[in-house]
Amino acid sequence: MIEEVAARWNSTLDGMRTYRVYFQAEHPLDYVSAVAGSQEYPWYAHSTEGGFYNHPFNAGWGAQSILEALVDIEPDLVRDSYLTLGFDQGEDAIELSSVTGNVDPFQAFVPDGGGNFVVNDLLGSAYYHPFPGLDNPDHPAFAGDDLRVLLAQITTPGELAFQCQIQVFREGNQQNAEVLYVRRTSEQPEEGALDECVGEVDECGVCNGPGAVFDCGCSEIPEGNCDCEGTVALWGCTNALAC
Repeated sequence: MIEEVAARWNSTLDGMRTYRVYFQAEHPLDYVSAVAGSQEYPWYAHSTEGGFYNHPFNAGWGAQSILEALVDIEPDLVRDSYLTLGFDQGEDAIELSSVTGNVDPFQAFVPDGGGNFVVNDLLGSAYYHPFPGLDNPDHPAFAGDDLRVLLAQITTPGELAFQCQIQVFREGNQQNAEVLYVRRTSEQPEEGALDECVGEVDECGVCNGPGAVFDCGCSEIPEGNCDCEGTVALWGCTNALAC
């Protein structure tokens, strides 16, 4: 789910919305060990307004530097954008490791880092934490009583879409690992099949497509035909002078 939480905090960030992206679990001991993306299963964060808010007091891409003493000085620090596995402040932080391929998503979460990213290269990128064992059920990457694990917080002026691949150890059993592909949007929170389109789907159902072609709608133009101004059609026209 994506939950908008900015309304709970006093802030000077007028016009910004703060969203939290959660994995919704089925059991308190479901453990999220990694978030990733690759060419086959893209990982993206996309705001309709582009930029993410990154507070200068948190130099990293996680929530380790969001400390109570610093929040007392800089209240907007709690609205920093970051990636995480369960924790939202430094007092509860765990050490997260990361790997980066041709696309570095972590730069979107550091000061002056930017915003929208898409990990869709062959090598892929990920962040993760080793399984701590069932002797540590209070570890933040376990779902706990509320049956959810925080994956990211993003503050942005626009609506947010977030998609990723995650690895879950069901009921804390490493032999019961499950890889899920989930998509969340702030407009219509949902879980479903991986959506590989980052952008707009045209009226013909094509990702970033041109839409209906001339008067033929979404059907292919018969071979050899084009419009009467001599323009080559997008599909099937073999002779620009056919008209």
